[in-house]
Amino acid sequence: MRSGPSPTCCTTRPGRRSGTKASGCTRPSGRRCWGVTQRPHGTARIFEDPRLLAPLPGLRLAAKTGTAQKQDPKGMINFAWLIAFAPVEDPRIAVAVAIEGDTPGEETGGGRYATPVAHAIFKAWLDKRNRPPGLPVQFTNG
Repeated sequence: MRSGPSPTCCTTRPGRRSGTKASGCTRPSGRRCWGVTQRPHGTARIFEDPRLLAPLPGLRLAAKTGTAQKQDPKGMINFAWLIAFAPVEDPRIAVAVAIEGDTPGEETGGGRYATPVAHAIFKAWLDKRNRPPGLPVQFTNG
């Protein structure tokens, strides 16, 4: 598989790079990763869009999204990926999601495909953390 040139957290997409480094992408930073989850331009902005995903009250997330590729006999297969942690101020949970596309050439960006999976993990973690001691875990479809 191959992926973008830098695993740092930023909101600048590879196609918009100037020189060899994207603006502000010289080292990993929770603040920059948090920006990836913010509207209007963050690649994982659907975390903060209540029209698409239920809000996660009181949980500030930081994330980095991307697309990796693998050559397949049928063509190039894309992998949507996302890494995230929360809360930004004092990380207690980290999540990595990778989803392999099944159609050569199909767009499978991490923000669109991997973010909802990570959101479900964060929601389950938040629900467990906020559940009073002694109550059983309740699973729901949805």
